[in-house]
Amino acid sequence: MTPPPLILLMTRRVTMHNSGKIFCVLLALIGATTSCFAGSTTISVSATILSRNECKFNAKSADLAFGILDPLAAPALDVTRQTTIQFVCNGKDNLATYFVTDDDGLYESGANGNRMEHSTIPAAFLPYTFSVAPATDSVPKGANLPLTITGTVLANDYRMAYAGTYTDIVVLTINP
Repeated sequence: MTPPPLILLMTRRVTMHNSGKIFCVLLALIGATTSCFAGSTTISVSATILSRNECKFNAKSADLAFGILDPLAAPALDVTRQTTIQFVCNGKDNLATYFVTDDDGLYESGANGNRMEHSTIPAAFLPYTFSVAPATDSVPKGANLPLTITGTVLANDYRMAYAGTYTDIVVLTINP
């Protein structure tokens, strides 16, 4: 539909002054549908300030040993073991907020899908759970503090597993 000549004349007359908005208003006055009035959206704005602290583990490694698992024991029980590793945070702030993450191990089957691999049968795995506590907290600068690492092997998982030794390596990262 072509607008009346009067509207076109008015539009041309104001092209030097904000013509796009005036044209949209004129089209709206005569009931024409147009995309002159666009939709809106929101933008989330954020920033992360890096800590002025640094946290480190006091040891380069630790062991979480489940020991000997007997599938013939009556009843076979879930086996949970714990170990601790010390860490310290130093830097400019009196309190440091740290975060500990793990990589789920060498043989993970997905997110939080920790598995140990059989030492001589590469396709044989033994699933286990793995957690660190507290995984995040605010701690005083210079204090040596423990992290508790907990793992569990379910009886149903080791009851049907191949006999032998199973191992895995999990990498813990502490930030900042």
